[in-house]
Amino acid sequence: MAKKSLTVKERKLVKAKAQGKSNKESYLEAGYAPSTDKAMVVNTSRVLARPNVKEALQAELAKQGINIESVVKPIAEGLRAEKVSIVGNGDSAMAEITPDHNVRIKSSQIASKWLGLENQEGSVNVHFHAHQAEQKEKYGL
Repeated sequence: MAKKSLTVKERKLVKAKAQGKSNKESYLEAGYAPSTDKAMVVNTSRVLARPNVKEALQAELAKQGINIESVVKPIAEGLRAEKVSIVGNGDSAMAEITPDHNVRIKSSQIASKWLGLENQEGSVNVHFHAHQAEQKEKYGL
């Protein structure tokens, strides 16, 4: 079956999203009729979910070197972030490497959201708590 080509509006939407514009900005720039902010965001998401549009956006982003690996890598690195502190002074000063908890927490929050462990309001899902309880019991924690 032949791949469905994009409409003019879909091509404009893909271009705008690939440029980093918001759903609302992309929707309007593509020439769709203005509506409420929420409706424009939802409608943009629906258009972007179409297989041919999704594929076109991924191809456009890939041209810019943006793919799943390049997006996930900084988060994975953030989960292992460390910081260097200087302890002491003068000749006795030493560098001490410790976990950078601020960066690790931010990366953890992003990863949790992507993995579906947080709900819309940013609260951790009940399923995660159940899993955590199972693990504690399993490993005697």
